[in-house]
Amino acid sequence: MKKTLLLLLIVMPFISLQAQKYDPVTLMLAFQKKFEGIDNFSGNVHWKRQNGEAFTGKFVVQGEKYQILWQDGEVRCDGMYEWEIIHRSKRIKKHFYDPLLAPAVVNIFRLVRLDLEAEVVQIGGTTDKIALDIEFGSSVAQGSHRLVIDVKTLDPKSLMLMVDQEGYYESAEFAEIKSGDRAKTGEFDLNFDEWKAKGYKLTDMAIGESTSVWPEERALK
Repeated sequence: MKKTLLLLLIVMPFISLQAQKYDPVTLMLAFQKKFEGIDNFSGNVHWKRQNGEAFTGKFVVQGEKYQILWQDGEVRCDGMYEWEIIHRSKRIKKHFYDPLLAPAVVNIFRLVRLDLEAEVVQIGGTTDKIALDIEFGSSVAQGSHRLVIDVKTLDPKSLMLMVDQEGYYESAEFAEIKSGDRAKTGEFDLNFDEWKAKGYKLTDMAIGESTSVWPEERALK
């Protein structure tokens, strides 16, 4: 009898642990709860663009500001402008920040701030893969997002996003994510005079465009 009781005491916690599974909605809510109120993130990322390009590097995200670094280049964004710096050719492209085409690295942490009651959201998938069908009030980011969350740590593992209006596709896989005070700091703006002295050339694609961009069209808060 004592041996049987001892065996049950050992086995039951293991059974309970194994039996604990998240449905997609509960997993999404737990993911949001973990990072509630946190706006600073950093970590490693393997990032794939819709044109077939792929990069492995590091990222820092602070709200709608971000910096992504890889071997041959980096992207900086201050929330209004984005600069793509290509070191091998010493070229810099500057354009207005477009939330529709914001990297998956940024979108993963937008989902932390997503109000599931205020937006039209359909959640499906499996216990560790969430398919989000999101319809925002503007045309900024309608589409589908497939989010994979680590069920043990509740950290995001990967995100694949597809935006309906532009046929835009991008994916990102994440590792060693740090948040809040533990996150690294980044550089989000760019003084071109300093880069010009290094021999870099600028293609300013924001010239001639209106600066009157509605906040909700620049960022999803």
